[in-house]
Amino acid sequence: MGRLLQKPYRNYFYVLVIVISVTDASNVFDVRGKILSRNKGLAYAKFKVHKFSYLNITGIGSSYVPDDTECGLACVSIPSCFSFNLAAFHDIIGKLLCELLPSDMYNNSDKFAASHSHHHFSVTSPCISWPCQNKGTCAPQYEENNYVCLCAKGYKGKHCEIDIDECSQGSHTCDVNAYCNNTVGSYRCTCKPHYYGNGEICKTFALNASAILSKLDYNKYLGILRSYLSPVLMDLDHSVFVRCWHAKTDGWAAATFHNNCDGKGPTVTIIQVNSHIFGGYTNVPWNGNPCRYVSANKSFIYSLHNINGYSPVKLTKKNNSDPVIADCLILGPSFGGEDIRLASDAVNNNESYTYCGHTYTAPPGYTHANCPFFAGSFRFSPTNIEVFYEKLP
Repeated sequence: MGRLLQKPYRNYFYVLVIVISVTDASNVFDVRGKILSRNKGLAYAKFKVHKFSYLNITGIGSSYVPDDTECGLACVSIPSCFSFNLAAFHDIIGKLLCELLPSDMYNNSDKFAASHSHHHFSVTSPCISWPCQNKGTCAPQYEENNYVCLCAKGYKGKHCEIDIDECSQGSHTCDVNAYCNNTVGSYRCTCKPHYYGNGEICKTFALNASAILSKLDYNKYLGILRSYLSPVLMDLDHSVFVRCWHAKTDGWAAATFHNNCDGKGPTVTIIQVNSHIFGGYTNVPWNGNPCRYVSANKSFIYSLHNINGYSPVKLTKKNNSDPVIADCLILGPSFGGEDIRLASDAVNNNESYTYCGHTYTAPPGYTHANCPFFAGSFRFSPTNIEVFYEKLP
């Protein structure tokens, strides 16, 4: 063994130099997955003390020593030792507990913490200045007195100082029907108009064809309507809606509605009266031959938007035996006994009306009576009506 050189430094630095033959060094890996090594053939190290700190990792050995020099000497003599914890206070016989560690604070930053009873000593490296930015990890290269920054997700560069634009690079996970917006260290996915979802998955409910909903905050109100429909769909993941009647373009006659939509399956009706948007859903197909009141267990009516500031609401029927739709050839899609009644050629007359609380639960603040909740007045002439039927691909 060569000569021991010991020299104290200010700011709690000191150098221990020992010349030994290194023949049995166990493999220790750093955060890159590479073997952590130092000073092949010649064992020496320069340590920096971090007062009242502790690196909480499994040690490679411990002993009681008289001072920090002896603990440092023990670490330097073992090639797989890269740091050590030393008791801050002597025990009753004047000794300090020395814990030798197989890694360092840079490769285990999440386990480095303040302590009331220990000091931590680490082999000095350029990582001591914490050069890696934006939560990057500094991996020391002891033999070259260098380091490598392992950047957190969303950053790159020698010091992780460059934000990655995942959107322009195409490394994002946004759906094809979503916009990708770059943010610092990450990105944000937002579904395009007429699609809904979390941005990484954006689906069309096929209600994107709705001329009425497209004039509103589409994603907001489509999301609300979808939440109303979700419990009653034939298949939550695969059901789509196809428009069978658009009064403005197909004609306002009740007969046109029935010719286009009868027998198609479950339907959702969307009614516009100026700024008011409301309607209903029935899981029973329309028939209209000649007139019938039909009961079913999944139907409901709803209000999405109105100028009076009422919040969107879904209203279910009060009694299972009550009729959920008024299915008549002389009427458009009408719900309940009298809850929502749509006359034929409704745009040209004032014979359509709403009657709260007849078959379906009354809206908040209303009772069983004529009410302006849905359309702004008891009787109304619709601006537009659409009916979509549910189908599976």
